[in-house]
Amino acid sequence: MKFSKILKDYTDLESSAVDRIVLREDCVEIQFKTSKHVYKYDIKDENWGNSLQECLDNKESIGKFLNNSIKQGNLELISKILP
Repeated sequence: MKFSKILKDYTDLESSAVDRIVLREDCVEIQFKTSKHVYKYDIKDENWGNSLQECLDNKESIGKFLNNSIKQGNLELISKILP
């Protein structure tokens, strides 16, 4: 499996739902606190990474932001991986 370059690796998030977010050049990997799986999503919105950073900077709900991103079609599930 080939991995693209990591742009940002978010750990120690102030979130009750999200443990880690890895933003890559071509996708995002999300690990939720309630699952051992890593969910890999294709990013459909070219400004999504900036929106994520704004969410974090403003201390908004990360879980809500991710849920809305999925519902709005900005993120599309590629795979679910057990690391």
